Amino acid sequence: MVGKLIKHDLKDSSKAYLPVFGIILVVTILALFSFSFAGSHSQLVYFISTLVDIVIFGLVVAVIVMTVRGSIYVLYGSLYTKNAYRLFTLPVKPWKILVSKIVTSFIWATLIALTTLLSVGLIVGYVSEDIFIIFKGLREVITQLSTIFTPGLFAAVMVDYTLTTILGYMMIIFAGSFTNTSFIRNNRGIYTFITVLISSAIYGKVAELFEANFLSVMDRYDFNSII
Repeated sequence: MVGKLIKHDLKDSSKAYLPVFGIILVVTILALFSFSFAGSHSQLVYFISTLVDIVIFGLVVAVIVMTVRGSIYVLYGSLYTKNAYRLFTLPVKPWKILVSKIVTSFIWATLIALTTLLSVGLIVGYVSEDIFIIFKGLREVITQLSTIFTPGLFAAVMVDYTLTTILGYMMIIFAGSFTNTSFIRNNRGIYTFITVLISSAIYGKVAELFEANFLSVMDRYDFNSII
């Protein structure tokens, strides 16, 4: 049943996330266009290239904003808006609904990250006049990292990334459940945002106090002796 819920959530949230991939495509095309005139000394070309760079910056900001907006829709809007009551009338347990929301957000975030990496790879390949240079460079980076990161340490990094991302999603869900009680009746969206900020700050301080975050653990190892 969780699989069906995830499929439904992916389809429902696609209208919030799919435009992000379109914007990334436009940014890639504009960046390639801008770099194609990099060697020109014409004032007109320089002016056009500057305008394109400004547009690219605005679109990059739009990608970030729309990605966050999509996560908010999945983790908050689809749970607490007027039409969300139908979700809880389904013959499934509440924890399955929450798992579906978290997995859906994680899938979209991963797809956007991979698409962004592909876009950067195409731009770097075009600038270097070698479309395969990104793969060559990636192979060299992996080779160097393999001498530093053991399989266990790499697994720890991936687990930390996954758990940190899920924890962030859970904070949004917690904030939404807290602000949508009978104690708060107005401006629930604003109070949810404030609650997320406070929860994140408290978690960060507690983790720093007990040195429980991943960076604190990494600081205990001397990687200079390994390099």
